[in-house]
Amino acid sequence: MWIRDSDHAVARAHGHRGAGAALSVFEERRRCPRPTPNTQAFTTDAYNAPTLMSLLLIALPPGPPAGYEFATSTDGQALAAHGSAAPALLPAAGRGVEVVALVPAGQLSWQRVTLPRGVGPGAPRLRSVLDGLLEDQLLDDAGALHFALEPGAQGGASAWVAVCDRAWLAAHLNALEGAGRTVHRIVPELPPQDGPLRLWVT
Repeated sequence: MWIRDSDHAVARAHGHRGAGAALSVFEERRRCPRPTPNTQAFTTDAYNAPTLMSLLLIALPPGPPAGYEFATSTDGQALAAHGSAAPALLPAAGRGVEVVALVPAGQLSWQRVTLPRGVGPGAPRLRSVLDGLLEDQLLDDAGALHFALEPGAQGGASAWVAVCDRAWLAAHLNALEGAGRTVHRIVPELPPQDGPLRLWVT
């Protein structure tokens, strides 16, 4: 999933360092209620949100569900409010409000893979292919991890894959959903970027 420039502006105003051209959406929550070992990433084409809409940005903490830092925007561009609250006390997420979860950099690892020809986003065997490609690069069992493939990835070309703990992600998404704040998109705090190396201190 790619984070939109509007999300980046709100996150930056709230003190988070997002990215204007960044990876990547993990789930389309309206289609999949929680991450599973077979969950595949979807591209921005699968979620056609209006350019200007109310936004609730929620930062997922590295630990278990508890309090969440948040930021809101009434137009998806400018920061309206920010704070910290338990799931049930977060700003309301009614009709017309897009809920975006921000994954901290420390909860993600980024792996570069070269996809076989004919395998890309939406391919039936994408998960099994990624399992094989990443087997020697991961310390944890692949079944306990959630993968998100870079949107626009094509078979025969290299692409980024975001990896995080599946149980951790599911716990937060379920806690927010149970409080009536169902997450529509998930974005990373710091995605890979081209250019010279930089040191980010958070």
